Amino acid sequence: MLVVVIMTLTFNSCSNTHVVEGEKREVDTVVQEKDPPPPSYEAFKGISQDSLLSYLKTTENIVVNKNAKLPFRRLRYNKIIAYEYEGTIGERVIGIAEKSKLATTIKQQKALNQDEANKLTFLLGANSTYGNTYAMCFNPHLGVVFFYNNKIVYHASICLNCNRLRSSITIPATRAKYIGIGDDYKYPAEGFSKSGSQKLVDLFKELRLVGMAPVRK
Repeated sequence: MLVVVIMTLTFNSCSNTHVVEGEKREVDTVVQEKDPPPPSYEAFKGISQDSLLSYLKTTENIVVNKNAKLPFRRLRYNKIIAYEYEGTIGERVIGIAEKSKLATTIKQQKALNQDEANKLTFLLGANSTYGNTYAMCFNPHLGVVFFYNNKIVYHASICLNCNRLRSSITIPATRAKYIGIGDDYKYPAEGFSKSGSQKLVDLFKELRLVGMAPVRK
């Protein structure tokens, strides 16, 4: 009788061990899916900060356009540089300048001469440049930065595809017109007008910066 009990316990023990080990082996064969790694800033690394600063120091000074609208005729600047850059990494939107430093994803840069600076400042401040709708997305590829004695005093990130910009200082012209929804709600018509968008495209083409989309119809 004792022999039978021992044999029974031994058999059950071996059976249980076999099942557990079998389960472990089955679990081990399951491939665990992992979330993809976040995009690396290194993959979008552009012109170095030292090179950007070196280029800035070699550019010629310009003067403030007194014929521009607010806020540009009151800004104190002596250089303007336009940039083409990668404005999004993953879901994060990158401004052309953040915390007094230029974006690390800049691909091209072009200093504006006096005529080009006058065109840009007049265009960005004009009521006629805005007044349209815009996309809720924002994926900028162009930016302009104003400097005074090689320090950033103003910047704007521009997405022609989304039909709007983000300015470091409020531009009154972006609040000149509103779009109403029903009787109780309206929002600023910050989107570029058709003519405003076309003029921006023309200017950036003159500067030979290609980070732009076709003009919206």
